[in-house]
Amino acid sequence: MSFLSVENVVHQYGSNQVLHGCSFAIEKGESLALLGESGSGKTTLLRLIAGFERPASGSISLNNRILADDKTFVIPEKRDVGLVFQDYALFPHLSVRDNIAIALNGRSKQSPEDWLRNVGLAGFEKRKPYELSGGQQQRVAIVRALASHPQLLLLDEPFSNIDESLKFTFRYELQKLLQRTGLTSIFVTHDTKDALAVADRIVVLKDGEVRQFATPEDVYLRPADRYVAGLLAPFNTVRNNGEYIDIIRAEHCTITEPEGARVQGVARSTMFQGGHYLANLEVDDAHWVVRSATSIERGVRCGIGYDEQHILTVKNR
Repeated sequence: MSFLSVENVVHQYGSNQVLHGCSFAIEKGESLALLGESGSGKTTLLRLIAGFERPASGSISLNNRILADDKTFVIPEKRDVGLVFQDYALFPHLSVRDNIAIALNGRSKQSPEDWLRNVGLAGFEKRKPYELSGGQQQRVAIVRALASHPQLLLLDEPFSNIDESLKFTFRYELQKLLQRTGLTSIFVTHDTKDALAVADRIVVLKDGEVRQFATPEDVYLRPADRYVAGLLAPFNTVRNNGEYIDIIRAEHCTITEPEGARVQGVARSTMFQGGHYLANLEVDDAHWVVRSATSIERGVRCGIGYDEQHILTVKNR
């Protein structure tokens, strides 16, 4: 039996059903991302696992213990689950050290100073939460949750308040911290970069339904359907076969001379992406997005080249 198992979970608010038979399972020590757009059901799933909501049907178990099913419901404080809220929920009147000491409560050989050193916050012990940046507050909140040694750590949008310039470093720090502690974790995110960088496996949600549950590599390279493919990166439709479509990602297309090209289009806009550009081309009655090394002037006719080996066949939904 898996360390955490979510089986056929259904949930609703009044007459509005928000989860439609969601199922997935992860092993001890794994990090799972719940990925989806706003309203997809990812935060509801996190709340169900935490025990803040009770599923209408289905079951949730942790380490061979039923947390919720049609007969059993374990309250949040009895689940041995740590939770890091999106707003951090630090005690504003306490120092950073005291925020962590409350969680330790004599259950760890490490001191608050040891924990802070682990996340690069040595010397911040006496500061109050309001004296820290958003990223620093997030790290304190994570350390506080880890310090209580839960079986499972839940994080609600852990990267949302981190400056874009610091996200790479923070992703690396979080991944390293989770690996070092060996803690099983689940984090909610709408940012595909976060999910691909940190998670061992990803649950992609749309409208309360699990569209795909797989490793980051499989989700990106072998998306289950059109929605999953588009969530991860721009793509172009090569052929529409009704129930299935053949697609190719923008990164696997090149700009060529129009003469002799299998696909031709007219440039409508170009977006600078740092190391490259993304060109939006009008192709007949469709639009293609193509990665380009240079900017393309609006109105220029271009050819589009691609290798058949990069074409993906996915469900058209």
